[in-house]
Amino acid sequence: MQKANKMKKISVYSILTFFFALILFSYGCVPQKVKKRADSNKKQYEDAFIKKVEEEMGKDYVLSDVEGYIYWSNWDFQWPGYETDNSLVGKIEHDGEIYDARYYFDEDLLYTDAYYREIIEDFANTIGLDKTKISCGYCRSSDEKKPMLNSNIRTAEKMFKQYKHLGWFFYIVTEEDISDIKYFDYSAFCEKNEIEYGITIYIYSTDNMTSPEHFEENYYMITGWQNENAHPVVGNVPDGDKKDVFDMYNLKGLTYINYSEAGMKRVDY
Repeated sequence: MQKANKMKKISVYSILTFFFALILFSYGCVPQKVKKRADSNKKQYEDAFIKKVEEEMGKDYVLSDVEGYIYWSNWDFQWPGYETDNSLVGKIEHDGEIYDARYYFDEDLLYTDAYYREIIEDFANTIGLDKTKISCGYCRSSDEKKPMLNSNIRTAEKMFKQYKHLGWFFYIVTEEDISDIKYFDYSAFCEKNEIEYGITIYIYSTDNMTSPEHFEENYYMITGWQNENAHPVVGNVPDGDKKDVFDMYNLKGLTYINYSEAGMKRVDY
């Protein structure tokens, strides 16, 4: 019986090993015609990509690592799996920061994640925060952690109008005392922009934040909102346990604001 169980385990392991090897093999075999088209797109439109970045963002934004966009499209593992389209991808460097960019050359449209800081500060200012005291901020949608946006979007309202079909989450850390702030009720703002799936904001205050790198990697994993008398916790800490976010990052306060069809809800921790 033990031998049968052992053989069964080996069999299952072998199947899984083969399955994952097949996936890795598939990912490593981009068809030549796809590579060729991606390379051709790069040669033909890289200069237009560079020009678009300079025109839209300024000459101090430097484009590099340009490639024809190749993606895996067939998750049912039908061959060939890989495809390309009418776009190029690259990296943009500005003031020591690196951003992602994608250029759709047929439409002459540039998408990037370079302007999230401006959008976050704009929205913080809208709800009543001092944007000059924000130490860090992040924004994600219900679809992606950090989707690339059209490069002409520099304000929160413009982003909401163009992407109103998504839910949005803002994470703001400020050195401002938030205990007595009369936050702007942005229900009318959301209704005007026809926000379909709501906006949620987490506003953290601190006088000296610790572990900012860890916060940047894990802010979206902070959980524990059921009990309003307890601080939220964050997982994926070095020892594998959940930790109180106030202790983990030296936070002094937290305001949670959510807008949905039911209206605006605010909770202070």
